[in-house]
Amino acid sequence: MKILVFSDLHFPECDFRKVKKAIRKEGPDRIVFLGDTITTRGWTKRFLSLMKDVFHGETIFIKGDGDVTDMGVEVYRVSVYGRKFVFLHGHQFQIGNEHMTYILAKFLKSINKDLPLVLFCLYTRMRMHLLNETLVVGHAHALRYFWFIKSICAGTMSKRRNVYNDFGYVVIGDMIRTVSIR
Repeated sequence: MKILVFSDLHFPECDFRKVKKAIRKEGPDRIVFLGDTITTRGWTKRFLSLMKDVFHGETIFIKGDGDVTDMGVEVYRVSVYGRKFVFLHGHQFQIGNEHMTYILAKFLKSINKDLPLVLFCLYTRMRMHLLNETLVVGHAHALRYFWFIKSICAGTMSKRRNVYNDFGYVVIGDMIRTVSIR
């Protein structure tokens, strides 16, 4: 099984042509949208129509803090080639409000570019009591695979600015890949 993971599209504030291109290039069996997928009211039908034109496999929606639809689940768990994965948006475990988290992340990033992400992933893993599963999160708009703590940050496809603005996606199959795009 091959899973394609997108996070934080903030549709319609993304270039859907790049999403479509990634889907065609990767040929996944399943797509997971890690939250903040559709963040503007009135665009759900358009998004689903565009998806129907390009992908006919199983689609999983994870709820994000900015989503305007009721589609999706809070957490999704799956096993791929014997490895267990746990998907969630990540806003559930931010410290304080959005503004406080942003300030803290900018400060920690000035010390080390990956420090806020590693700490966020470790904190989330502890709160969820994850031992052997690989955590896959969005929310931060960062694209990183931290193999040493079994955690993946799934990037963004959005034009919205954030502390991190890593355009790309994740492919999970017989191996794990982060794919950076422009």
